[in-house]
Amino acid sequence: MEGALGKPTGKLQTAQGALWLYADWRVQFDRNGHVLKVEKDQPVRLARLDPQFVAAAEAVDKAAVARAAADDAARAKAAAAQVEKIRIISNGGQQANLPSLLAEGKITIVDFYAEWCGPCRRLSPQLEQLAKDNPDVVLLKIDIVNWGTPVVEQFGIHSIPNVRVFGRDKQQVSNSTSDINQVSRNVKVALSK
Repeated sequence: MEGALGKPTGKLQTAQGALWLYADWRVQFDRNGHVLKVEKDQPVRLARLDPQFVAAAEAVDKAAVARAAADDAARAKAAAAQVEKIRIISNGGQQANLPSLLAEGKITIVDFYAEWCGPCRRLSPQLEQLAKDNPDVVLLKIDIVNWGTPVVEQFGIHSIPNVRVFGRDKQQVSNSTSDINQVSRNVKVALSK
C-alpha cells in the first residue's frame, strides 16, 4: 500500500483492525492486515457563517494589523532615536570639525577613545548609559586610532579616555576627564543651564 499511496501520515490501531491516513486517502485494514476499504478524503465543507460575525472577525483582524504596524513604527522610531543618541566617528584619526558634530540644543558628551584602550572599553558602557538615561544628552565617540594621528594633535590629547562635556550652546563645560562621576557632574551642570 505504501508503494502506491506513499508514506502514511498517520496510523491508528483499533480493535477491528487499522486505519492508515495518507495525504488524500484513508485505508482501512482488518485484523489480518487485509484491505477492507480505500477512500479518498473529501474536503470538509464549513457551514455558512453569519455575515455579522464575518465582519466582526475582519474588524478584529484589521485592528490587530493596525496595532502591529503602529508597534513596528514605534520600535523603529525608538531605534532611530537610540542611534542618534550615540554617534561614532572613526575616520582613521583625521581631524574632526567638532562644532559641526555637536548635537543642536542638546548636551553632548565627547569621548576621545581608542579600540585598543582597556580603560576606554570599561568607561564606554557607562557613558552610553548616561546618554540613554537622559533625553537631552547625546554621546559622540571619536576614535583617535593611535597617538600620532592628527585628531590627537588637534585637541591636545595626552591621555585616554578623554571625555569632554559640551552644553546646549556648544561650549565646553569643564576640563576633560576620564572619571565617570566627574562626567556625570559636568552633565548636571550643563543641564542646569
